[in-house]
Order: sequence, then structure tokens, then C-alpha cells
Amino acid sequence: MLDEAHPCYPVKYLKNKPARDLKDEQFLRLVEAEDEKLLEIKITMDEETDNPSIQTYFEEIRQLYYRVS
Repeated sequence: MLDEAHPCYPVKYLKNKPARDLKDEQFLRLVEAEDEKLLEIKITMDEETDNPSIQTYFEEIRQLYYRVS
């Protein structure tokens, strides 16, 4: 159980946080909590969105790759 005493309690509802914003040992604590089956970590390149008209970072770099190739 992820109770108030657990180091990951303050981030139990974390969503779409850039990896560069993780401080100190936050990522390691999150991995430990995932190992304990207390939460699930999902790392993506872009924010999840239901709007297909938004060009994602992945699509942008893929187009640049094709132009250079």
C-alpha cells in the first residue's frame, strides 16, 4: 500500500512529468515502488493525447529523418 509514509506518496498521481524534472533519487524511488507493485511506470516520448491533429515530437523527428536520409 502506498501510504503517507512511503517515499513515493507525494507523486502517486504523477502524469506526464518530463524526465528532466525528476530530482535527486526520485526515479529510483519510483522504480522501487514499481518493483513492489505499488504503481506502474510508463515512459513515453510524447504526452498522451486524444487529439490526432497535434503533431507529436516523434512525428516531427521522423519527418526530419526522412528528409535527411
